[in-house]
Amino acid sequence: MIRLAAIDLDCGNLDPAAAMLIRCRAQAEHHKDQRRMSEIHPRMARLHTLRGDLPAARVSLAEAIDLFERLGMRRELAESRQALADLA
Repeated sequence: MIRLAAIDLDCGNLDPAAAMLIRCRAQAEHHKDQRRMSEIHPRMARLHTLRGDLPAARVSLAEAIDLFERLGMRRELAESRQALADLA
C-alpha cells in the first residue's frame, strides 16, 4: 500500500494517497513496525510538500531521519537529509 500511495503522489492524486498513508501508518503503529514507519514518513513529507504545508513536511522528514539513523538505512537517510535541506 505504501508503494501505491507513492504512485498516487506521482500522479497528483493527493486524497487517495493520504488515505492510504494514514491506513499504513495506523497498521505500522499497531504492529510497532519501525521499518514501515521509516518508509511512510518521507511519503507523508512529500504529501505535505505537495499540499504546501512545509512545516509538517519538515516534521515528517525529521522523523524519517531519526528512524533511518536508528535502523542504519544510509541511502534513505541521505535522501531524507537532502529533501530536508531542499525545503529550507
